[in-house]
Amino acid sequence: MITPYSLGFGAFMFVFALTVQGGLHATPLQSALTILPMALLFFAGSVYSPKITQRFGRGALAVGGLVQAGGLAMLIAILLTGWPHVSLLDLVGPMLLIGGGQSMLFTGLFRIVLTDVPGHLAGIGGGALITLQQTGLALGVATLGTLYLALRPHSIPHAFAAAVGIQLAIILALVLATRLLPRFTACTTATPAG
Repeated sequence: MITPYSLGFGAFMFVFALTVQGGLHATPLQSALTILPMALLFFAGSVYSPKITQRFGRGALAVGGLVQAGGLAMLIAILLTGWPHVSLLDLVGPMLLIGGGQSMLFTGLFRIVLTDVPGHLAGIGGGALITLQQTGLALGVATLGTLYLALRPHSIPHAFAAAVGIQLAIILALVLATRLLPRFTACTTATPAG
């Protein structure tokens, strides 16, 4: 689940920067400031997500995914209907939803994967997880980034909608897949091998 999640996220960051800077003619600083609301809510959500997932379990991941999906859908709709007269301020609301939702889904997935890893194997478990995450990020830029670049000469907003629409589909599939995850509402302590 981490790999497809990362595939969509890597593509989003690449495609968003190209759309905002190349299509809306924002400077790199303006582009960074447009992503700032997402980053701030991701940070805040990551701080509180352990408590929330401990209380609500895998349901918190599903809700986070739905919030992120709502933000992605809003972003696509704004670009498709308002292009080329989209203000960077128009993107703040969707970016807040994306960041808040991402924090719940992403940190929850990491927690679930690493919960059952025995303490003496934590380094190996974390390393394998990060490898899958990095693989997904690279694959996202390579695949959905290529799709975006192929469609961009015809229509920037439609190219964005195609690439980010696939990310949206991935997030919705992950929301459904959360039902397959083990139930958890409290941290389990791993028993050391002996």
